[in-house]
Amino acid sequence: MKQAIEENFILDVLQNYVTYKRFYEINKKIQEDPSFDKTKTTKAINRFVELHPTVISQKTKIIIEHFRNHSMKRIGGQAKAMLITSSRQYAVRYKLAFDKYIKAKQYTGLKTLVAFLQTVANEGISHTEVAMNEGISETKLPQEFDKDINKVLIVADKFKPVLTNLNYTLCMLIKS
Repeated sequence: MKQAIEENFILDVLQNYVTYKRFYEINKKIQEDPSFDKTKTTKAINRFVELHPTVISQKTKIIIEHFRNHSMKRIGGQAKAMLITSSRQYAVRYKLAFDKYIKAKQYTGLKTLVAFLQTVANEGISHTEVAMNEGISETKLPQEFDKDINKVLIVADKFKPVLTNLNYTLCMLIKS
């Protein structure tokens, strides 16, 4: 099993494993210890849960299917979606999940773009906006999103410049 994990044939299920008992212990400590920073701990737990691959894949399925079945047909078939995430890490993970889901379902006429600042490390891999958008520069992003094929823009901390040239965007504000 160790060799299969090292060779990426199977995933290490214990990598992000946290038991319910551990969550209970953390919550109990928060309640019993006044010096324990409840806000930081709660945020850390929520971030862990929200960034979990299962959660992201489930949300991805719901968002894409809703967009395809309901929203994409609006505005004369030119509707677009903007997924506004709460961090660059979320933007990267949703971009990867959206692209994987779209490819697995063999959907055509539906591509995603991503917009975020700087470089983001995700599971040991560095991601940039340009690389994730297959070489599209930051300055060309509004024109690329305007093309019919690019239906979804996933953004973190830089969506205002992209919105200036778009007048037919259907925004989906998703709090992660």
